[in-house]
Amino acid sequence: MALPPDKTSDAQRQLAAKLLPPMPPFRPFTRRRRLLIAVAAAATTATIGVGMLAPDIAYWGAQLARLATGPLPCADGQTEACIGGRTEVIVMPSASAASR
Repeated sequence: MALPPDKTSDAQRQLAAKLLPPMPPFRPFTRRRRLLIAVAAAATTATIGVGMLAPDIAYWGAQLARLATGPLPCADGQTEACIGGRTEVIVMPSASAASR
């Protein structure tokens, strides 16, 4: 694809060359600078990720600590949330004989 013709006159180019400072030549980043940028990006990503996951990490840590102790037997008078406790069960009433 060809570029459109340049409509800038020589006088405009000379004026721009006088008014604008010369552009320094492009120098690509060194390997050390690219490595520094990559490490900074990885550290930023890790920091944000840990910050977002910190509540979940704390929750699962507490859950694992609770599970490591094992289920607790029922204390005197306790009937729920323990081994040997009761659980509420909802049962549908039996169908009448006419609907069978």
